[in-house]
Amino acid sequence: MEKRIGNAIRVIGAIVGICVVVHVVNVLTHGYLTHYGLVPRSYDHLIGILTHPFIHGSWGHLISNMMSFSVLAFLVSRSGLSRFFAIFALCWAGSSLGT
Repeated sequence: MEKRIGNAIRVIGAIVGICVVVHVVNVLTHGYLTHYGLVPRSYDHLIGILTHPFIHGSWGHLISNMMSFSVLAFLVSRSGLSRFFAIFALCWAGSSLGT
């Protein structure tokens, strides 16, 4: 049980870390990575389907998303990392289709 919790914390921390690094790079490049966000009804920005979960518009946006993501991801991961990844992928795809 403790090993599973430790693994979940590492996975969640890695995802949060990736989001923070992407945001820092975006800030340092004056918003260059913003072009990789999801643009509604645009066939020119299909790459955004894969990249949009990691792109955030501001520090406040990043912090609020990462706080809620961390709590919810930890709760979901308690039932196993495979379920966590399945729900993560479903949310990723669902948010892409919703836009």
